[in-house]
Amino acid sequence: YTLALLHPLIILAHKQGKIKRWTSLVMSILIVLLAVNSGYTIAFLLSIISCFLYLFKKNMRSKEMLILLVAVVLFVILFYTVIARILIFLADLIGNDSISLRLRALAGGVEGIENSEDNRILFYEMSLNTFFKYPLFGSFVHGGHGSGGHAFTLDFLAQFGLCGLIILVFMYRAIYIRFFKPYREKEGYGYIVWMFIQTLFLSSVNTGSWFTVLAVFIPIFLRVIYKEKQ
Repeated sequence: YTLALLHPLIILAHKQGKIKRWTSLVMSILIVLLAVNSGYTIAFLLSIISCFLYLFKKNMRSKEMLILLVAVVLFVILFYTVIARILIFLADLIGNDSISLRLRALAGGVEGIENSEDNRILFYEMSLNTFFKYPLFGSFVHGGHGSGGHAFTLDFLAQFGLCGLIILVFMYRAIYIRFFKPYREKEGYGYIVWMFIQTLFLSSVNTGSWFTVLAVFIPIFLRVIYKEKQ
C-alpha cells in the first residue's frame, strides 16, 4: 500500500525531470506486479489508476485534478456497466485468485460485494451503526466494541464519535498545511493533490491511517523532487 501511495510521486519525479521515463515506467510496472503478487486489490486498482497520470500534462494544477476527479466519479456513476466490464477483463487477466474474486465482486456493484466471501460493506455498516448509537464520544466510553475493523476512518468514528472525527480532521489538516500546502504554487501540484486524496480514500476503505507515509516518506520525496526549485 505504501508503494501504491507513493506511485504518483514517482510519475511526478519523471514529469519534473528527476528520473528518466523508462525508469519510472519500470518502477510503475513493478509496483503493479507487487500489488498483484501480494493480493492487495485496492493497491492494485490505485496503482493502475495512477498509471494514467503519464497521459496528463506536466503542470497539472490542483483545480484541474479536482475537475478530473469529479468527471471520473460521474463517469463511474453513469457508465458503471462499462467499468464492470473492465473489472471483469482485469479479473480474467490477473493470475491472483484473491484479486480476481474481489474484482468480480466489485463488478457486481453493492450486491456483488454483499454476496462475496469478503463482504467489506458488512464491516463498514457495523462501524457506522456503532457511530449512530454513540454519536458524540463513540463506543470508547462503553468498552470500545462495535467497530468493523476494516476501515480506519470509520472504525475511528465508531470508537470516538464526533470528537474523534474532529481530531482526525485536525490531524489531516495539520499534515496538509505543514507538508503539502507549501508546494501549492509548484509545477505539477495536481499530482500531489491526487496522492493526498487517494491516501484519504485508502484510510476510509481499509485499515491504516498512513500518517507515516504522509508525514515522513512523501515529504522526503517532495523535497528531493523540488530540491533545485526551493
